[in-house]
Amino acid sequence: MAFEGLNVSFSDEDAARIPDVLLRGALTLLPLARGGALSKLAELVRIRRSGGFCGLDVWLFLWMYFVLGFITGMKRFWEVAGPRSDRLAALAGRT
Repeated sequence: MAFEGLNVSFSDEDAARIPDVLLRGALTLLPLARGGALSKLAELVRIRRSGGFCGLDVWLFLWMYFVLGFITGMKRFWEVAGPRSDRLAALAGRT
């Protein structure tokens, strides 16, 4: 029996897609946002900074980092998550 092969290649990454390595962390944000936990957390974690991130945004970044178990360091995590931060923030109801 003859088998046919199929070679698939691509060069451009889909910018709208959240990569698989971030999916588990992204999926944990949905129930937190829907259940109101993030709203409550925003009241509890207040860091006032002029022109900077609020406390909740810092908490969300660390949450994703630790949930995903990145062992390569925060710099590498930000290289992966940073370009998609607007889509990840939207999952948590943030801009």
